[in-house]
Amino acid sequence: MSDYITENIKRSYEQLIGAWVFGIILIIIAYACLYYSFKPMPNMSCYNNNEEMMVNIACSPLNKNENRDQECKNAQIALDKKIQMCSVKKQNKSLLYGILLIPIAILLIMYARYNVQIPNQSNVDIPKMQVEISNFDEGIGLLKKYNSIINKD
Repeated sequence: MSDYITENIKRSYEQLIGAWVFGIILIIIAYACLYYSFKPMPNMSCYNNNEEMMVNIACSPLNKNENRDQECKNAQIALDKKIQMCSVKKQNKSLLYGILLIPIAILLIMYARYNVQIPNQSNVDIPKMQVEISNFDEGIGLLKKYNSIINKD
């Protein structure tokens, strides 16, 4: 019986260490979100170069369309609009929701610490638990004995 309890204590300490590691990772992610929420950054659409590729395709000498000049002009206007839009950097306030990871990490660690204390408190009651289990085993044995006597009829 004491092996079962020591195994539970060992497992609960392993879970506590895992909770600390995961909690620290969550806190680091929360601080990164906090940092990037106040840092001005361009929109995510500024990182692709689709408009540049459209200008290269429309203005290419290999483009044999009869309205090639209009396509080239439209593609160049779209590229200029994108460049103008991407020159303005904004703060991304939606990343402030990452702060919610800090209380989640703290609650996770507190819950793991609570689970470690439960098996430690049950160490005091080991003899009582052993008596209860042995009484239960004796009761099951008596039940089987009398059940076999009753079912012989």
